[in-house]
Parts: sequence; structure tokens; C-alpha cells
Amino acid sequence: MERSRDKLYRSEAVVLRRVDVGEADRVLTLYTPQFGKLR
Repeated sequence: MERSRDKLYRSEAVVLRRVDVGEADRVLTLYTPQFGKLR
């Protein structure tokens, strides 16, 4: 049985927003020329 995996993409990005969640986690909002705004 094959496991489903997320695809890996590489791109330069600008960090628009950074939110610390808990002690060791962080959510980033990024903007890339190829993919637009990502969260």
C-alpha cells in the first residue's frame, strides 16, 4: 500500500506574517512569485 505524501516545492518567498503557536510551532504567511500568497 502506497502512502500519500505532500509534494515538495522550492521557491523564493517574502514573509508577510509570522504567528507563534504554542512553544515550538509557528505559522507563516508567505508571498511567492510562482504561487502567490501561501499560508
